[in-house]
Amino acid sequence: MSEEMSLLPLGTTVSVKENDSVYIIISRGFQKQKDGTFLAEYRGVLHPFGKTATHEPIIIAEN
Repeated sequence: MSEEMSLLPLGTTVSVKENDSVYIIISRGFQKQKDGTFLAEYRGVLHPFGKTATHEPIIIAEN
């Protein structure tokens, strides 16, 4: 059996609850949970700056 996951495409813009900034998804990864399900995590860069010396990428959890 295969469990279908809904993933955000690379290049998607997202807002994060902790701040009012907009981030662009540049990569994604998966973690297998103890119950056998998978959690998607994304790496995002601040729009419109991207990765710079003062703007590092952040990790954005699916939940």
